[in-house]
Amino acid sequence: MKKLFLAALGGLTLLSSAQATKYPLTVTDDLGRRVTLKAEPKRIVTLLPSHTETLFAIGAGGKLVGIDEYSNYPRETAGITKVGSGFQPDIEKIVALKPDLVLVDESSSARLAEKLSAVGLTVYGGTPQTYNEVFEKIVVLGKMTNRETGATNLVVKMRRELSALERSVVNRPKVSTYFEVDPTPTRSGRTLISAH
Repeated sequence: MKKLFLAALGGLTLLSSAQATKYPLTVTDDLGRRVTLKAEPKRIVTLLPSHTETLFAIGAGGKLVGIDEYSNYPRETAGITKVGSGFQPDIEKIVALKPDLVLVDESSSARLAEKLSAVGLTVYGGTPQTYNEVFEKIVVLGKMTNRETGATNLVVKMRRELSALERSVVNRPKVSTYFEVDPTPTRSGRTLISAH
């Protein structure tokens, strides 16, 4: 019950703090870089499906001019230019789109952020690594894109749904779960480990 109260309280705090973003805005990304947006971004490129989906969910999907090849939700992504992936980006295509903000995955894109920044693009490297960071990143994306109200509403909705789910299973027996992230073989050094 205490968890539910704190989640609700967190939602109320978020609701009261939602307002228009003031620019210039400086944020620190997960790579430890200070990223400054001089004005509200109008042309955004994302190199991670979660960034794409979050922007649509908070009402900033219309700002997207380029997305990674794996972004396929919501259906409005179908008409947006594909720019490769975080691992194999088409840098020339990204630059040609003239984005005023590029969102990359910090866990795999430190060099990509450096490369894109070196050609004069504003790049934010950030990906949630924990449960709470999911909500934090939504708020950050909302602030950067001047969609704080949309971000707040999304966080409150997600917290409510998670609380309802938690209540629905609280008295059920615990079960073990297997979650496969990637079925492809894993490489370690020069050795290829594969299940045959």
